[in-house]
Amino acid sequence: MALDVSLMRLKYIQSQEQDLSNRIRQMEEARRDRTKALYETGFADDACHAGADNLWESWLQNRTRELNIRRAELRSLQDEVFEETQKAFSKNHAVEKLAAHTAEQERIRRQR
Repeated sequence: MALDVSLMRLKYIQSQEQDLSNRIRQMEEARRDRTKALYETGFADDACHAGADNLWESWLQNRTRELNIRRAELRSLQDEVFEETQKAFSKNHAVEKLAAHTAEQERIRRQR
């Protein structure tokens, strides 16, 4: 039971971390696409002249930083849950071996 719970928590955390990684990647792609578009127009578009690109870039940097902080927190939590999962696996394995040994001893006792 504890092993199942730990595995579910680990899977959920990994899913959340992957989601954040995808969002960060999408923002980086948007930055590259915008930079490419600016080079192609010679930095001569209205958004650039109005300063909107600077505001967007600032927002993008702040948002990326926030997501990276959250991703680091998730990775730290993932390490903790991984350790819990290892302990739960070890306990589960020990119980299974003990149950098998007990069953084997019972089988031998019955044969006598």
